[in-house]
Amino acid sequence: MAIKIGGTEIIDGNKVILAAIGNVDGRDVASDGTKLDTVSTNADVTNAGLTANATITSIAGADLVPVYDASASAWKKATVTNTVGAGPTGPAGADGDAGGTGPTGPTGPTGPTGPTGSGGGTGPTGPTGTPSTTLDAVGSYALLFKRSGPISQEGDTSAGSVMHYSTASGSAAYPFTTSPSGTWRCMGRCAAVNSSSSATTWCRVS
Repeated sequence: MAIKIGGTEIIDGNKVILAAIGNVDGRDVASDGTKLDTVSTNADVTNAGLTANATITSIAGADLVPVYDASASAWKKATVTNTVGAGPTGPAGADGDAGGTGPTGPTGPTGPTGPTGSGGGTGPTGPTGTPSTTLDAVGSYALLFKRSGPISQEGDTSAGSVMHYSTASGSAAYPFTTSPSGTWRCMGRCAAVNSSSSATTWCRVS
């Protein structure tokens, strides 16, 4: 369908502009169209066009470079810092000097008790003790009357069950008094048994 303005056909049925139509939206369509037609002709994207640009010798990380984004199939810009890939990891450096000795650690727990050692020698004899003053106790002395058994001399021992406590006159009351306990050592002399010579001093040894 052709388009006419003021009776003049401006665009024919094949959408071909047949005459100048003046300005559209403030622009001369014929003049601007000529400029658009020469864009491709005047564009210089060859190596010569690129090398003709000024040379920069102080590239900064924030400078921009064109980058083709293959994932988006489009050209984009990026900073020099972002376009530089990381290089391979360098070799490990030499070992440094050994550090100083650290502080002493805390004391550990006490170990288990060791085995018992061998017994030592017998110690020296202690001082002589004080004779016991308790009646019928080991170490006590008594004046005893020997009623039966053999005659006893100094140093002999006898059972307390065959003796009784005596008077200073060398006699024992009748009926006989209680017999002392344990074993006694004669500290005098018992010249006879069951007589006035049967009384002497004894010391209980057990």
